[in-house]
Amino acid sequence: MSPTQRNRILMAVYGVFLIVMGLLGLERSPVSFYAGGGAGLIVLICAALVASKPRIAYITCAIVCLAVFGRFLMTFISSGNVYPHLIIVIASFLTMAILIAGHFEAQKNPPVEEKLPRDSRPDEKGPLVLD
Repeated sequence: MSPTQRNRILMAVYGVFLIVMGLLGLERSPVSFYAGGGAGLIVLICAALVASKPRIAYITCAIVCLAVFGRFLMTFISSGNVYPHLIIVIASFLTMAILIAGHFEAQKNPPVEEKLPRDSRPDEKGPLVLD
């Protein structure tokens, strides 16, 4: 499984997790449903965009992870409740850590075209130019 596929699956699972947690929070307040559902929907859209616009998808998912992490970390610190605060903090942290690891893995192994010397890359006029 490629890192892109792994990250796409992770983002989809995290998005569904946020939506489910929002549904569970609906009993306490509708704001939990709207915020959790909205954040989960954004992450699911990011998972769908990974193939066509990976940079936008990863950055947006990272911002959502960071926002959810920060919000629930503050409530966990103030209340001390493990459920749902610490559960969401751990899930957000793990998602963010795996996305960051995937970024560094992609930097370490660039696509094949970037490994070619400058003169042997395809140009707009035609096939490979080899001297």
